[in-house]
Amino acid sequence: MTVFVDRGAQNGSKDLANVAATDLSTELFFNSQIAIMKSKEVAQEAFNALNLKDNPAFKDLPRPVDAFRSVISVQRQRDSALFDISVTAPHKDEVAAWANAVAKAYDEVTLNQKLHYLREADKVMTDQAARLEQEYQKLQQQYGTYLAKTGNYFPANERAITDSRIQGLELRRNDVLIQKNAVEAKLGQLRTIQTDGRDPLAIVSIQEDPVIQDLTRQYNQAQKDLAQLSAQFTNKHPLVIKKKEEIAALQRRIRDQALNILHATESQYASLSQEYASLTQDLDSLKVQAISTTEGSTQSESLQAGVQAIRKYMDLLTDKMREVDVAASLTSNVARTVDKAETPTHPSKPNKKMVVLLSFMLGLMGSVGSVLLVRALDTRVKAPEEMERRFGLSAFGVIPVKTEENLPMLQEAFLSLRTSLIYASDHKARRLWMVTSPSAGEGKSTIVVNLGITLAAAGDRVLLMDCDVRKPTLYRHFGKPMEAGLSAYLASDDEDYKGYLSETGKPGLWLMTSGKSPANPPSLFD
Repeated sequence: MTVFVDRGAQNGSKDLANVAATDLSTELFFNSQIAIMKSKEVAQEAFNALNLKDNPAFKDLPRPVDAFRSVISVQRQRDSALFDISVTAPHKDEVAAWANAVAKAYDEVTLNQKLHYLREADKVMTDQAARLEQEYQKLQQQYGTYLAKTGNYFPANERAITDSRIQGLELRRNDVLIQKNAVEAKLGQLRTIQTDGRDPLAIVSIQEDPVIQDLTRQYNQAQKDLAQLSAQFTNKHPLVIKKKEEIAALQRRIRDQALNILHATESQYASLSQEYASLTQDLDSLKVQAISTTEGSTQSESLQAGVQAIRKYMDLLTDKMREVDVAASLTSNVARTVDKAETPTHPSKPNKKMVVLLSFMLGLMGSVGSVLLVRALDTRVKAPEEMERRFGLSAFGVIPVKTEENLPMLQEAFLSLRTSLIYASDHKARRLWMVTSPSAGEGKSTIVVNLGITLAAAGDRVLLMDCDVRKPTLYRHFGKPMEAGLSAYLASDDEDYKGYLSETGKPGLWLMTSGKSPANPPSLFD
């Protein structure tokens, strides 16, 4: 939906020094129109016109108009007076009608504001003209009666100075009265902000305030920034929360500035009322003074001056009323529809190709990142060289995982381990070896059993001791019971350990099982 907004003729100076100010004023005007298009008043008008209160999408919502307002988007085309109004919703057959209704509502709201202002001005001036007409006729009657009664003739130039002062005060008082009536009409609109909770940006006099225009520009920019942040982060992200708080602060500042304008207008109205009363008092005093100087002449000339002053003001008021009537007859809205919204042939989002591409890219980056993260967090030692580099320890041997194909290699690995251990123990000078690891399932029992078998096969006498009293496993490799084992030996006072040994069936190889697990294993070693 494309709408053309006509700002109207601008009578600004053609001086090049004012070009920048004019461009800024135009930009602020268009930003204000965006705010009006997205205002609650326009949304309410469109909502009512479409009769959406029974629509399933809004029927059960606590604030349906705000929900409808949230799907409206307004974007100004670059360096132009064209505005694109769009509606984003899952209802394919309705979005075009909704967008058209928003444009029509904007057209009607702005037009009604103009007509309301003109009607108010016309009403005030009509009432004033009727009052002046009565006063004029009364003064004419008094003047005629006075002349007929006295039969006096007063020269035209008599009391010229007094007449001039009276006429000046009359004209000034009438000008103040016109200003006072105009401010009163403006004040009536501004007070609806407090009484009816009206949107300040929907009032023309507020839109023209430079501070409001600057705040509106900041508010629109903040809304764009929020849309960008919402596309990147969730609603609970600190940047999104901060931007929402900024938008709320701008809304409060706009309302506060509107209230300041209201208060300033009230002060202006009070000042004009006070000036009008003062002028009236001065005029009455001047008339009394003139009458006291020359009763007959002053009274006659005062009446005549009052008649002439009222006549001039009535002529001026008549011209103003004629201008208002012409303006009302020629008033048209600033908006004109260029392209009506049409039912879309395909959804605007999601963009499946973009979603697939982003998913692929995110998946690829996630996979690469996962691999790099796993590698960074993996602290396992995977090669003898890495153990030597990290801990400064030499490896006695490398035992491969047992499979049917590598049995000879496995036997050779244990033979190599036996040789390395004998060499490291100064040719059996150190005869007690311990095999351990940080956690279960890492091959301690397998290495102990096969190393013991390898040493016994070479003619050594070997005793295998299972010191894991919590989760013993050695007894399973040889099929032996574990009743009489290490725990039983440590718990007894018997110094002869041989009664706790079991034959393994391998020559030169004996086994001491862990025995039954006690309730408190550490107490065995006290």
